[in-house]
Amino acid sequence: MANVPDTTRFIGFSNRVNLRERKSNVANAESQAYTMQDIADTTRPYKVFTALLSQSGGDNFVDVSGEGGTINMGVTYIINENPNNYDLVIYGAPNNNEGTYFVANQTSILNYSDSLQLTYNAGAPVATVLENTIGDVWFTFLGNGTYGINNTNEWDITKVWYGTSGIGDTGPINVNPGRTTMSFEGTSFIIVCYNNDYTSAINGQLINTPIEIRVYN
Repeated sequence: MANVPDTTRFIGFSNRVNLRERKSNVANAESQAYTMQDIADTTRPYKVFTALLSQSGGDNFVDVSGEGGTINMGVTYIINENPNNYDLVIYGAPNNNEGTYFVANQTSILNYSDSLQLTYNAGAPVATVLENTIGDVWFTFLGNGTYGINNTNEWDITKVWYGTSGIGDTGPINVNPGRTTMSFEGTSFIIVCYNNDYTSAINGQLINTPIEIRVYN
């Protein structure tokens, strides 16, 4: 990441413009191109993932074939088979490699052949992503009432802030927000949803529940 100096002034150009052909030799030597992400990373010293999570059901893996299969926004998919290297980046995947997890950024009917095979766990949290500058973040079902938040890169806990209010729009989660906890374990985050007396973890408690993860530079 390039930090933008405080004294830098800006003139906007389209990304189609060859900047070295539009400036003098002196200007070329004294200037540097920055993106809006560079500016955002300078003014806000962390990357962030913010989402609303909803969850229902239990551990249930479902296969989706390419031709005529439906991909749903907010659901975590894993690329099981992609022998023809079909483009899944347009659906939110960081790459088209087999074994890659990703949260779909849209709902769409796939037009690829049956050789494409995706799988999702119907019991994993579904995410309404509000902001994501961290990169590939996805969700897994670990057990009843227990879910994982994963990232391609290992989280450095010394540079991370995270939290959840445990408050949803409707349902029992509003009665006692303390029943939902978020913690860091190993290289992933864990969300646990307890019943009223904290004796066991149960499904169906996440209803538009907000989470936020900040990774500081």
